Amino acid sequence: RVEAAMLVGAMYVLPMVVLHMWDYAKIIMDVEGHSRVFLQTCIFRKYLNYTEASRQKVRVSHMQVAIMNNTADLAKAYSAVLEMVQMLGKLALLMVFMLTQDRDSAWVLVVMPGLMLLFGCARSRALSQASEFAGPLKKVLIDLTTETCAKYRTIADYSQRPQMNELFERRATELRRSVIPEIQVELNNNYFPKFMGPVFMGLYITFIARSVLSGEVSLGVFLATLSVFSEVSSDFSSLYKHVMSVNTRLDSLKTLTKYFNMQTEDKVLKTMNERRRQATQTAWDEIQRQPPPPPDTGFLRSDLIPIKMDNMTFRYSASSRAVVQDATLSVPQGRMVAIVGSPGSGKGTFLRLMSQTIFPSSGNVLIPLHLRLLFVSQLPVLFDRSPWHNLVFGRPDFSDVDMMHRLLQ
Repeated sequence: RVEAAMLVGAMYVLPMVVLHMWDYAKIIMDVEGHSRVFLQTCIFRKYLNYTEASRQKVRVSHMQVAIMNNTADLAKAYSAVLEMVQMLGKLALLMVFMLTQDRDSAWVLVVMPGLMLLFGCARSRALSQASEFAGPLKKVLIDLTTETCAKYRTIADYSQRPQMNELFERRATELRRSVIPEIQVELNNNYFPKFMGPVFMGLYITFIARSVLSGEVSLGVFLATLSVFSEVSSDFSSLYKHVMSVNTRLDSLKTLTKYFNMQTEDKVLKTMNERRRQATQTAWDEIQRQPPPPPDTGFLRSDLIPIKMDNMTFRYSASSRAVVQDATLSVPQGRMVAIVGSPGSGKGTFLRLMSQTIFPSSGNVLIPLHLRLLFVSQLPVLFDRSPWHNLVFGRPDFSDVDMMHRLLQ
């Protein structure tokens, strides 16, 4: 008997050891963290390949929220689904016990989850609407903060700091008030499954007590069933909370789905690259039939392929006027060409078209495939890195410091 008691005592401790080891292993595996990083990397890569029109539709602050918050919400939802699978396994074992030991109480296994499911379906829309109302206000507050930080000098010069502070306080108060209905709905939703356990346990005691007193149901089975009721209600409550948690994160899923399906430059770049290859091959075939350049010039045959613009037209939108229309020209490599014109005449647009940072509405820009073009903006751009990393940004593998000194001199 002593040995049996020791074994029973060990069996009480052993499951906790196993659960501790399993929870520790889950931390090391970090499924939620890996999922979040995967989503963040994908949405960041997608943004880098957006078209100009797609980038104009997405504010920088909104993309920051999507990368930092929406991806985290979706990763938590995925982790919650895995937790739900684990809970379903535990519930299956408890159901087997109830079906084998006390079939009269098996109705609880149907009624309790059925009521939770009906309540969840009825309340999910209210919770979703409450969270949707607060979501846009969060973005408004982030936009205001970003704009204030970026345009602080103008705000200070015009003595508008008190007005901006009042505007921020008003927006923050609106956000605070919009969150209260969501918290109220979530509180009511969470209390419903908490009521289920005591209610069903009370009903079970009321209807089964007579059978226990008459000896039809043993006291041990009665107490064990009550304990199972408590476990089942607790697990169903946790399962319900996870389902509601996943439901509240559907807005993040909608946002990321929208951003993932915005138009990118991949197809346009592929088409442009195929045209460049074809045009370069055609020009190369023509150059091959011509005599080679004189040796004293230092030119190669590929240097004789001109840079062309063939009947090119560009509009910023289908309804706007043409900034560049039916432009056709051919420039030999190695020439320095100045583009002159009055302000707003399209010089910058023309150079961006040549460097393929934007693409023509019709016509073609034909650049030999071995050449690389770079559009240098008028405004200085410095990354938050060392001066060396800024100097070699276009060539991260560049390491010849002496050559860099000669170039700077």
